[in-house]
Amino acid sequence: MSALRAERRVSGFTLVEVLVVIAIIVTLIALLLPAVQKVRESANKVYCANNLRNIGHAIGNYTSSHRNKYPTGGGDTFWDTGFFVLRTLLPNTLPATEGEQDWGWAFQILPYFDQENLWKLRRSGPPGGPDPIGDAEIAAMPIGGYFCPSRRNPQVINGLAAIDYAGCQGIFSMFMPNGKHDLPCLNYSGTPPFKNGIFLKSRRRMKNGTFAPVDAPIKPQDVTDGCSYTLMVSEKRLNSGLLGTAQPGDDLGWVSGMASTTLRSGDLNPAQDEPNPAVIVLDQFGSAHPSSMNALFADGSVRQIRYDIALSQQVCVA
Repeated sequence: MSALRAERRVSGFTLVEVLVVIAIIVTLIALLLPAVQKVRESANKVYCANNLRNIGHAIGNYTSSHRNKYPTGGGDTFWDTGFFVLRTLLPNTLPATEGEQDWGWAFQILPYFDQENLWKLRRSGPPGGPDPIGDAEIAAMPIGGYFCPSRRNPQVINGLAAIDYAGCQGIFSMFMPNGKHDLPCLNYSGTPPFKNGIFLKSRRRMKNGTFAPVDAPIKPQDVTDGCSYTLMVSEKRLNSGLLGTAQPGDDLGWVSGMASTTLRSGDLNPAQDEPNPAVIVLDQFGSAHPSSMNALFADGSVRQIRYDIALSQQVCVA
């Protein structure tokens, strides 16, 4: 009988032993978790870079199919009134292209981004006229390749699908220090120095309801600084504390033209997302990644740009 009792005492665990094992497991998890997170972030960054690479291929195919012209930045977008600008449609109900399309570059490249059906989606409506039902459906359709997994899954904000990438409009900010958009320069019809990016404004709406051209589409030969040195599309900076709500630069959807939702400025250095909801994020490039962001250059290459670089040195067309 005494031998049996002794055997039972040897096979059991004391409370102290259980606590020690738990402490060891917790310590191992604490040591491994940062490594797991680092591996996950590395994978997300590679996935994000591949998104930009696919965008670059789509822009290249668009350019080859449109008389060697890049997509435009789109036409009028009315930020303060919240007016939803419709697609520009041709008499055959297909979307207009080049300088006649008010929706931005992210919409214009859809046929070359395996999204041609979405590009030409249209329900029944007045022959040759705008179809707000079809437009609203398109604007609310999230495109997986337009989202960085480090920041979020595909997301719709107030009925408009978001986007985590923005085209380069050159060295000019659309924001004033108070966070308001500076409209007059966007309607300027000349060629001032700040209009030195890939995506410029196609046209503007006149008071009488007609349209006037603003800037001709950029061509690769216009990139006199060299395509390998000129930024075309990159990740954009947002306020991570406001994700899911309409914030400046994340409120007009991926279809918008000439807005900080789809276009960013190179005169502001890039930075990681801002976590403080009270801070206004201007129209600069950046990302959810630590240390650096992914960037697509006009030669089709995708490279990482550190946040401590002077981005204005790498954005100019001329």
